[in-house]
This record gives sequence, C-alpha cells and structure tokens, in this order.
Amino acid sequence: MCPAGVYEIPEDAPEEWLVDVIVNYTNCVQCGAITAKGGRLTAPEGGDGPLYQLT
Repeated sequence: MCPAGVYEIPEDAPEEWLVDVIVNYTNCVQCGAITAKGGRLTAPEGGDGPLYQLT
C-alpha cells in the first residue's frame, strides 16, 4: 500500500491474530497514500513538508 515502504510486517510474523508492524517513519514522503485506507494525513510540524534535494 505504501510506495515508500513506511509500514513493514516482519517475515516471521504469525499469519493470524495480532501482528507487530514496524513503522519506518523516516521513509515517509508525505504522498497521501494513507488517506486511501481511511487514515488521516497530518503534516509535520512547521508545515513545510519533506525537503527534496536534486542530486
């Protein structure tokens, strides 16, 4: 679902019941994909969003 790989389910996670999800928040590019699942996108403090640099 997330194009930046923010949410990760470990390979050894059980197939049933509760699963711990690893959140790699530093990968987030504020694309808004979470809103497709009914989530809420909250902009980071400062309101600037991510800083992109041309390399």
